[in-house]
Amino acid sequence: MPKEGSRGSHRLDPAADETATETVVRAHTTLRNSSPIDLSPVTDAIPCDALERLVGAGNEVTVTFTYEGMKTTLHDDGEIVVHDRE
Repeated sequence: MPKEGSRGSHRLDPAADETATETVVRAHTTLRNSSPIDLSPVTDAIPCDALERLVGAGNEVTVTFTYEGMKTTLHDDGEIVVHDRE
């Protein structure tokens, strides 16, 4: 479990052909120093197809949801920030 005040920031890399969902998983595994199989499915927190459409369509949008007990925010510029829930 991350320490109080934990925070991590990752960026979507379109050149790497990584989806927003994959980047969310990468962000959480990096912050927790764990494996993707240690995490619950992202679909338990948000519908992945909707997330991909919102973030991938060039929309000016910010999406925030709770995943694995952490606040996860995706910005339209590709930044994904994970931090303790407030």
